Amino acid sequence: MFLLGKELGDRIRQVADEALHRSRGAVRFAEFIALPYFGQIILRFTLAEGDGSLAALDRWEGLLYELVGDEFLVDFMGDDYRRAGIDYADIEERYAAFAETFADEAVPPGLYHDRLREDAAELLKTAGFSPDEKVWEIQVSEDGLLLLLLGQSNRLLREADAAGVTVAEVDERPCTGLIQAAFYAKRNHISLGRLLAGGGDFLRSP
Repeated sequence: MFLLGKELGDRIRQVADEALHRSRGAVRFAEFIALPYFGQIILRFTLAEGDGSLAALDRWEGLLYELVGDEFLVDFMGDDYRRAGIDYADIEERYAAFAETFADEAVPPGLYHDRLREDAAELLKTAGFSPDEKVWEIQVSEDGLLLLLLGQSNRLLREADAAGVTVAEVDERPCTGLIQAAFYAKRNHISLGRLLAGGGDFLRSP
């Protein structure tokens, strides 16, 4: 599998080392997740304790995009956004609102689109699902792999099989809104945190 292979692992380690060096230790790599349906890989980072402002998120996301360009999407962990004052109480509703606010935002396929689709199809067949299912996310952990399928509700579809693959369904609208918001933020040189803090009412630029 591409997601578990040396090529991707080496590249992520290279980005992680560069981010740590360029930020003088302030930005550390935390994890990665794959979004096969949209053909994207997200690298997630965490900030050293200290500056937890939205301005800091803007600055560090800007640095990360200087490093990765269009190869990856980047964001921070939930605790980093909370320290910047973002309330997670109704986060799913805000994600869903993004689907309307940023409905016109294009989501181009990423550099690894085809390989991610191949990985998703292989894992779906292993778990006994159609390879044509829309896989929103593949999470990689020591316990195995979690496949999240785009659907209408949040529910478990299959417990981990012999290969360690768990399959669940998630509501498609918040997922779509979130990735559209991420591309809007990237295009406008602001952090995703800015949009999360705005509750979906961020004014679109012309």
